[in-house]
Amino acid sequence: MMDITEVGPRRIILNFIEQNRESALNQDENIDDNGQQNESLHEPRKESIRPVLEKYGKFQKTLTKQLDCGIVPDPKKLLQMNRILTEHFFGDMMFHGKRYPTWQEKQQLAVQILEEFPHLEQTRVSENAPVESYFFWVHGGLNTGCHTGLIETRVANMRKDVSPEDRKFRRAKIKSIVVTEDQVSTAAHISALNPTPGNAKIIADGMAQAHDLHESLLQKKDENRLHSIIDTFPHFLSFEGEMIIQAFDRLHEHPNNGPSLSALLRLGLLCDKTSWSQVEDGKKY
Repeated sequence: MMDITEVGPRRIILNFIEQNRESALNQDENIDDNGQQNESLHEPRKESIRPVLEKYGKFQKTLTKQLDCGIVPDPKKLLQMNRILTEHFFGDMMFHGKRYPTWQEKQQLAVQILEEFPHLEQTRVSENAPVESYFFWVHGGLNTGCHTGLIETRVANMRKDVSPEDRKFRRAKIKSIVVTEDQVSTAAHISALNPTPGNAKIIADGMAQAHDLHESLLQKKDENRLHSIIDTFPHFLSFEGEMIIQAFDRLHEHPNNGPSLSALLRLGLLCDKTSWSQVEDGKKY
């Protein structure tokens, strides 16, 4: 891609990919074969867990009378131990460091528990599971999916206490929409018009006026949502998609403030430049 000679949009795309090659490759180096972040980015701190447990007076009896004597405590006491350790190792990280522990950090904590109290291998969830699986198991033993174990469950509960602005994933707020009779009437009127060039502006203006009705249909969860939208606004299928583009612009008032296209275009690094041969060069570019 170093000798790009194409003109028009093809050149713009290829130049963008070339300029971002180095950062994309550096980013790939931080991802392992399972798509997880490289462990070297967040080295789990190596700290003995026993001094942590000794600080909690209410846990002393369990520590000295059971764990130190090779006895497996009941599930309630194991939950208490898990809570003490996860809050100690991950609490400050999540509530002040503004990041969640990696799966490597959670697994290391589970391994440390078994190193300190080897007899807890009796808690493994199945015969073929790792000895620390009761506390943490990557993907629950599957190739993909959610991690399992007491540590994973506790960290998930701790995430609920992270302030909304610091959460890694935020649930979108549902917009309150009030649909008026005028909007319903406008939608019915323009749906009856033929999709001719002479009616294009009337239809476009009418769809803009009935935008709240469109948004209310988008919020519905039933499986017939798409059919309801097309039945109400049949001209989404007219004018070669122009009405869809206008509706998108209304739904996303500031599209330039959205996620960067960098991640998408970097996928082009996996392809030869001839893969863009279908991108036509327009004279206006």
